[in-house]
Amino acid sequence: MTSAVLVALLLGGTAGVALAPPAVAAEDGDPLLVTLDTLTPAVLPRAGTVEVTGTISNDTDEDWSDLKVYLVHSRTPIGDAEDLAAAAVSDPGSDIGERLALPGQYQEVGDLAPGESTTYRLSLRRREITTTDEPGVYWLGVHVLGTDGDGRDGFTDGRARTFVPLIPRGTPRTEVAVVLPLVEPVLREPDGRLDRPVRWKQLVSRDGRLSRLLDLAGSSPGMVTWVVDPAVLEAVDSLARGNPGIDSSPDGSGPGETGDPSATASPTPSTRPSTSPSTNPGTSPGASGGPTDDPGPAGASAPAGPDPAAEGTPGEAESPAARTGTPASRAAARWLDRFRAMTARSQALALPYGDPDLAAVTLADRSSLLREAQRQGVATLNTLGIAAEPVLAPPSGYLPARSLARLGDDVPLLLGDDALPDAEATLVSRSNGLDVLLADSATLEGGPGPNNRIDLLAVRQRLLAEAAVRSVGPDPAEPLVVALPPDFDPGPDGGRADFFAGLDQPWIEPVDLGRLLALAPGPVDSSKVVYPLDERRAVLPVANLDASRSLISTGRTFAHLLTDNDDVQDQLARQALLASSYAARDRADRALTGARSTRNRIRLRMEQVSLDGPGFVMMSSDTGPISVSVTNGLDETVTIRVQALGDAAGITVDSPGAITLAPDQRTAVLLQADASRGGVRSVTLRATTEQGDPVGRAVRVDVRTSNVGVVIWVVMAAGGALFLLAVAARLRRRRRDRRLGPDDEALA
Repeated sequence: MTSAVLVALLLGGTAGVALAPPAVAAEDGDPLLVTLDTLTPAVLPRAGTVEVTGTISNDTDEDWSDLKVYLVHSRTPIGDAEDLAAAAVSDPGSDIGERLALPGQYQEVGDLAPGESTTYRLSLRRREITTTDEPGVYWLGVHVLGTDGDGRDGFTDGRARTFVPLIPRGTPRTEVAVVLPLVEPVLREPDGRLDRPVRWKQLVSRDGRLSRLLDLAGSSPGMVTWVVDPAVLEAVDSLARGNPGIDSSPDGSGPGETGDPSATASPTPSTRPSTSPSTNPGTSPGASGGPTDDPGPAGASAPAGPDPAAEGTPGEAESPAARTGTPASRAAARWLDRFRAMTARSQALALPYGDPDLAAVTLADRSSLLREAQRQGVATLNTLGIAAEPVLAPPSGYLPARSLARLGDDVPLLLGDDALPDAEATLVSRSNGLDVLLADSATLEGGPGPNNRIDLLAVRQRLLAEAAVRSVGPDPAEPLVVALPPDFDPGPDGGRADFFAGLDQPWIEPVDLGRLLALAPGPVDSSKVVYPLDERRAVLPVANLDASRSLISTGRTFAHLLTDNDDVQDQLARQALLASSYAARDRADRALTGARSTRNRIRLRMEQVSLDGPGFVMMSSDTGPISVSVTNGLDETVTIRVQALGDAAGITVDSPGAITLAPDQRTAVLLQADASRGGVRSVTLRATTEQGDPVGRAVRVDVRTSNVGVVIWVVMAAGGALFLLAVAARLRRRRRDRRLGPDDEALA
């Protein structure tokens, strides 16, 4: 059976860790610092030559002379995986094997003054490196001997070492999937613009960390699986578009220019209140979202002309945006073009937008944030033309048991095997059906010291060594997951390590993560989950999660208010999710302040849609009108309703239909009130969206109702009746007087 190896390079952090810092001295106090930069080939061949190159640095205060560099190797293999793990953390000064010191087997590199460095190159024929030829992993390193003020003593004055496999023909092929998560903290101003756009320009420049990742992946077409935070790609896209802010202008989602005439109120001329401050995001500066490197959009004041640092890799297809705009926008557009081209040849997996803190979200029962982040992540990648399947991958490799129990079974999870130490396989399923892939914690330690243990060469050789001991061991079918630190950076000289070229071995078959997960479901695992104390302390405060939810809710209301823009809801939701990301753990207060500032900014904008009404209304009967005016002080068309909130006992107010107001428009609205009895009743009126979300401040109106009208009509009716009776009596008297003559009148 074949075995499977998954290399999960979990990347992130703010600045990254360079891969080629100087080596550290061995524990026995070696005065010279030695690096291993290249090893060709990456495994011990059957024939040919083995070449090693690197540098020697004199970090002491004295001169070193007559320096010689020797190759060192072991004759027998190290052993199994446990022996390999012990060798990786062994004393750098311990004996690892034979030093090849015959003429022609070493190199003389001369003298080194304090602070100076030099390079070396050792090339030996394979037959000079004598081994037992047993399959397994061997030691290979270099020793440097020299003369100082005390003379030449024969002890090693500098050293470096690594692992090198020896795998015979016929060994089962090992499947290897290399996963490069693309993670970087994203901060935005309250108006939606990228915070510190100059930093993002550097990240996507030719020597920036994100470009180095593309360079690394570009050397292995079809072998890389990307694990992507969509917020990072959207940040680069923002830079490519000139770093715009939140856009609430018409996006084509409105009903049209005229709208529905039956629902539109007849406007009365008005002007925008002169006392209303302009709070249009994208035009006013973001004052409370942190410092910026540019006074405006990235590159706005940059001089015209070519920028060598912004140039992309020749041969990549370029979009029109990569050939126009500022140097920063061109560099960002080129980077996106390169990334799209790579994901077209390899698999991409999408983290939820912003990489939310899974422990915080699940423990605080705020899973709606995770669902929103997953939705926004997929939508963002679709907008950028990148297809990806979902995945969850906490940077630390840990999650508490309650989090695992509350996650759904539709998205796989990457964890470290320290989180499930009793698990019997690398790919397991929890009782709720959640697929969990476990990274090998021993491999995270990288290669052996004293040289940099996590540079590309050290990681490549450790990967090959781990694959080798499994391939020739008793359980070759068990997958291996190797994860680099979250702040991993290939470094400026990462290409010299030939990372993927070294993995191109006859006994290694490159695959992607999707194939590994699809091979077979893992066994059901019910082992105890380990969650360290420092992880518990690092979980984001609930206040950050609630600030995200509050901004998402405010964005939804704002979108409901605007007639011609629905996209602003997603814009604000994505900005809200940044306050709940893993990256916010180190800056929780700042992320919290940013989310609240954006929310308050949008609320101030919505308050420019105002409702004005009389404080007191007198109705002479049980029904009557209440006249209010509505003003739209925004630069966009809005659609609202005027509703009575919580009708007081004894009175109801009928609200009119939807009202559409153009920018700077004011209109009068008549509400019909109906009182069941007399007296004074208070009615609270408020502008709302069509969905019922309140907008702006409420207006309180006291309504007095009276039956005086009925009494007046009764009195008037009674007076009228008496008047008619008096008129009738007078007419009767006149008719009687006409019938009687003068004599009759005298007699009468």
